[in-house]
Amino acid sequence: MASRKEINQYKRKIKEIAGRSTIIPGIHNYCDRWCERCAFVSRCTVGISEFEIEGPDLDMKNEAFWKHMSMVFQATYEMIAESAQEMGINLSESSIEYEQPVHHESTAEKTAKSYGLRLLKWLEKNEELFVQKTEVFSMTNEEQLVTFKDAIEVIQWYSLFISVKIHRATLTPYAFDDEETDRYDNNGSAKIAMIAISRSLEAFAFLYNHLHELEDDVLGFLADLSKVQRMMKRKFPDAMNFKRPGFDD
Repeated sequence: MASRKEINQYKRKIKEIAGRSTIIPGIHNYCDRWCERCAFVSRCTVGISEFEIEGPDLDMKNEAFWKHMSMVFQATYEMIAESAQEMGINLSESSIEYEQPVHHESTAEKTAKSYGLRLLKWLEKNEELFVQKTEVFSMTNEEQLVTFKDAIEVIQWYSLFISVKIHRATLTPYAFDDEETDRYDNNGSAKIAMIAISRSLEAFAFLYNHLHELEDDVLGFLADLSKVQRMMKRKFPDAMNFKRPGFDD
């Protein structure tokens, strides 16, 4: 159980970060959460928190990790409750009813989820081959070595990210939300999903030319991504016109 001192320290730090003049409000809502590669990390509350607030390593078997997460959740809830109180909302009132949003898994989400799970197994299965390719590139072509390693990192990072963002984009909104807000968030989530798909397609296009042993597998992944991309373009024709805070300004 986190101490009151730890919770208060965390809350003060988060508020201090959020109050900085360089922060771009809402920039983290439609990003790919790849802070290490983000040019705006120093202007994002989530990105800054990742680097400035120390915590234990991500290890679900580590008690210290779960203690830290418990503290974060408690502090976050308290800040939400405080903000709600400022707006005249009492979250403890039993009369407040919450309606769970309805979600029907789309074909795009199902395909993306299947793709992601198969991809992770494929990456694990062929790890030794990737190491061998890396060694060959390190001796023959430094530039291709960097591109090869980058391509593997890209498809791994976005493996499950795509289906998660499609899920959010296709989530039926709460009844008390207005239509304009719903459409805004749906398009924002759809856009970052489509960006992740495009980057994954580019990465696989490079791998196709350098993983002849796995040509058929790569073609299969390319086909899945292309299918999801077509479905998303039909479902969200205006998504790429969405202006993400910071990134598209």
